Amino acid sequence: MSILDLSKTLMYDFHYNYMKKNFGLRANMLFTDTDSLCYEIQTEDFYKIISDDVQVKFDTSNFPQNHPSDIPSGINKKVPGMFKDEAGGETQSLLDCEQSNTQSRNSMVRRTRKTRASREMS
Repeated sequence: MSILDLSKTLMYDFHYNYMKKNFGLRANMLFTDTDSLCYEIQTEDFYKIISDDVQVKFDTSNFPQNHPSDIPSGINKKVPGMFKDEAGGETQSLLDCEQSNTQSRNSMVRRTRKTRASREMS
């Protein structure tokens, strides 16, 4: 089994056996990439719901020390297979996710163009 296969298995497991189990129809996946998932989650307090699972599922290394949920910062830093909140414990709007995804795509396009230009010059 390749690294990509392992990654896909981990991502599917998290989506179906964690997010869908805990949030059901209130968790709507907006987009996915090789190593990321973006959700729209309808809940009063997402962090309260996940707080019991932080030790076994999440990397909180980018959470502030005084996060309102009292989830400890620095748990599972860079541990393979842990899921990291790229917003650092901050709530994002749908617009934030779309802008983040667009920025990633724009960065990828710039790198591709630069690579093509380099090849054409050789």
